[in-house]
Amino acid sequence: MNTRRRLVALATFFLLPAAILAGCDRDSANPGILEASLEGPAPAYGAAVLEVAGPGVVDVVGSAGTRVWTREVEPERIRFVVIQPSTGPLAFGVQVRDRSGSAPTFTIVELADGEDRAVTPTGNERIRIRR
Repeated sequence: MNTRRRLVALATFFLLPAAILAGCDRDSANPGILEASLEGPAPAYGAAVLEVAGPGVVDVVGSAGTRVWTREVEPERIRFVVIQPSTGPLAFGVQVRDRSGSAPTFTIVELADGEDRAVTPTGNERIRIRR
């Protein structure tokens, strides 16, 4: 067997198992966007100021026609305003480093109904997350 063939055989012997193990990495991230929406007792919400926090939280984006403005409070904690300019759910997306990780936590800071009137949170509001 010539030297070149030996090198190829050795490289295959050592690199193939390493490539297989790298493909089985359990710590690999699954980045993406978690779809979320505000649900509660009010017939409709027109806007909200919320905070989202959790490992791997990167950003918040609008969805289903909503507009979002964000400000990073600290790493992995974002305060944001979400506005629904027309009728529809108050929906948004949370960009995370790993979609399979634990769900982020939310804090409702302020709410407004569909007529832009302030709404006092009742404690029955919640953020529904879809992966």
